[in-house]
Amino acid sequence: LLFNEARKIHLEEVIFPWLGRDRSQKTIMLLDRYLDTTRVYQGMVGGVPMERILALEKEYAHSFYPDLTFILYFPENIFEAIFTSRKQKSAANNREHNILDEGEINHHLERQRNYLKLPDLSKELNEQRKYALIDASQTPEQVLEQMFDACKPMLNEHFNCSFVSSRT
Repeated sequence: LLFNEARKIHLEEVIFPWLGRDRSQKTIMLLDRYLDTTRVYQGMVGGVPMERILALEKEYAHSFYPDLTFILYFPENIFEAIFTSRKQKSAANNREHNILDEGEINHHLERQRNYLKLPDLSKELNEQRKYALIDASQTPEQVLEQMFDACKPMLNEHFNCSFVSSRT
């Protein structure tokens, strides 16, 4: 309930004034985490029935969904190597607390698998949502390029933009 109350306040005080309740403003907003995080952490992993989560979304967030949701993931065949490397880098940087310290690799891999199920869940629920799956094991430049490419159709549609590829 606290997550949803905070989400409602954020919608009312930040998102709706910026985008418009009907998305009428010619603006873009990027968010880190939103409803899907609750679906994964509290629902798929935490055991809260999805029907309850969806009812709370409707009540608190007015079923206001992003135009596009990026899911950044690591291919499973290299997941453990990346996880271990990041954990070692975190320890080397003397970070007192890091999300990678919470749980072991199988727990994080389960979370990733659940995030990757979100497009199918959305389809089952007849939600008109768009997702872009981005392989985060690439270079930062490649990840950003994939994200930008995923945005181009929406930007073209909403802002009448046209883009020329910078690839050689």
